[in-house]
Amino acid sequence: MPVIDIHNHFFPQTWPDPAARFGSPDWPWIKHTEPGKADIMVGDRLFRHIYSACWDADKRLEEMDRDGVDLQVISATPVLFAYERPAEHALDCARLFNDAALELCSHGHGRLKSLCQVPLQDIEAVCVQGDHALQTCGACWRADRQSCGREESGRSRHHHLPASLRR
Repeated sequence: MPVIDIHNHFFPQTWPDPAARFGSPDWPWIKHTEPGKADIMVGDRLFRHIYSACWDADKRLEEMDRDGVDLQVISATPVLFAYERPAEHALDCARLFNDAALELCSHGHGRLKSLCQVPLQDIEAVCVQGDHALQTCGACWRADRQSCGREESGRSRHHHLPASLRR
């Protein structure tokens, strides 16, 4: 039976500075401290120590092999969600970190999948990012949705979602 890790976080090795982009303080950023190690900072405060498995697919796969994990589903860490920010900023962050997750997964030899981050403070922004994720993930996402998004009767379980997400 395959072993699937359904809850694992990642951080990109680098990302643009949202404080500079949006002109507001206390955004998360990465401070590399030595090869393969980094600190996640929020403004000038330490959030968490991390290491290369957060951004290096080969290191992540090596650890998955060691632990007997066949497939891993990754997502950004909540500190990257920007829920306390304006919706436009959170949407920009969602797109940035979703694209970074897909980039990491592209080096995972089919063993890494990602969840889509959305700006929950604005339903329209959720739909915009959901549409972007559907377009970016293409046939792989659609195939997963078709097999997982339907009950045995064939009736969609996604009837409560906005129309833009029910394709």
